[in-house]
Amino acid sequence: MLGKIYVFGILFFGAPGAYVMTLFVDRGAGVFISFLLQNTLWVASTLAGWVLVMKGNITDHKKMMRRSYALAFGAVMLRFYIFLFNTFGHGVNFEHNYLIIAFASWVPNLLVAEWVNRLEEKS
Repeated sequence: MLGKIYVFGILFFGAPGAYVMTLFVDRGAGVFISFLLQNTLWVASTLAGWVLVMKGNITDHKKMMRRSYALAFGAVMLRFYIFLFNTFGHGVNFEHNYLIIAFASWVPNLLVAEWVNRLEEKS
């Protein structure tokens, strides 16, 4: 039941809202591309996870949902990095800091999810 709520929430509320917010980010083309890519991968991995579980492929479903959760957690990491850059750095307006933050908020998360998926394959 929780999985159904998650998928419904992402596909009908989270992702559409994220796409709309992406349109209003005025931080340059790189940041726009980062958020657009993250949102698209988030929707794709969530949809793929749902399709996989409907087909009974639980192993691949788990892997895909790890990717989806990692991309969703990017929103938390974005705020964390903004806090760090504002507290210990030069803020988010300094040169290309927001571009760095935009990619750093989700790419490492996705890499960790892939690493966990590979570890699970080996065991």
